[in-house]
Amino acid sequence: MPKWSVMMPLGVLAGVIIALGLAFVIELMDTSIKSPADISRRVDLPLLGMVPHLDDLEEEIEEPALAFKTDPDSLIGEAFRQIRSCLFFSGPADQRRSLLITSPLPEDGRTTLALNLAGVMAQGGLRVLVVDANFRQPSIHTLFPESRQGGLSGALVGQSGWEELVQEVEPNLHVIAAGTMPPNPAELLGSEQMGTMIGEMVEKYDQVLIDSPPCMVVTDASVLSSLVDGVVLVVRAGANTYGIVQRARDMFVHVGAHMTGIVLNGMRVMAGGYLRKNYDTFYEYRTQEQLPSE
Repeated sequence: MPKWSVMMPLGVLAGVIIALGLAFVIELMDTSIKSPADISRRVDLPLLGMVPHLDDLEEEIEEPALAFKTDPDSLIGEAFRQIRSCLFFSGPADQRRSLLITSPLPEDGRTTLALNLAGVMAQGGLRVLVVDANFRQPSIHTLFPESRQGGLSGALVGQSGWEELVQEVEPNLHVIAAGTMPPNPAELLGSEQMGTMIGEMVEKYDQVLIDSPPCMVVTDASVLSSLVDGVVLVVRAGANTYGIVQRARDMFVHVGAHMTGIVLNGMRVMAGGYLRKNYDTFYEYRTQEQLPSE
């Protein structure tokens, strides 16, 4: 007869050991980037900032790409202002006048970063131009229906000058839509004409941000990277792996691009962790700020 007083504790102990072992194995198999420590440990690039996951916010953000306009005092709005500050201290201003915003894969948050970063820069008094260079899946024209027809592709094939296509959508914030899909996107984006246009844009604006397609899907970002001052890589937490981020970095280094840094997007908050306390402190501080003075 089995001695239940002995077998039961042993069974519980064995179950705990197996569960811990499985959790450890799963953790080893998960190569996704989830935290700032993963960036510093596995990717040799500076971290410019983190953007929280929308599910962890107290606010309801309807359109994340326009948070700088609709929810400027939210936690996500503060995150983009912090990224702006880190970017300004990343090097001399004349070495970051034109920046390419890209990511390894689709849905990583390139456009969201490009527009919000441009928005907070414009709110700080800079004249900013956002160029939609994603011919394959453009978004500027849907977010800003007032943006003019023709777009970047029209300017590159000589249908009009790029200055004629600029639309001011907010004070100090200007955009150029992508235009119609050309038959040879990568060739147009890597052309001498594109380089000349970027040079002219930098002469007229304090900051030029170029929203490009994902760099591991098509070559557009790669050819553009040699025409700008720097590249900002958007990495989605929990989705992009170490391997794909390292390959993206190596690709830009190989073509001689300057990697300005990484933005970790969709950062999740762990209960009891540093970020949870940081978020709680932000909301508590904001509430105290809004209390009426006597």
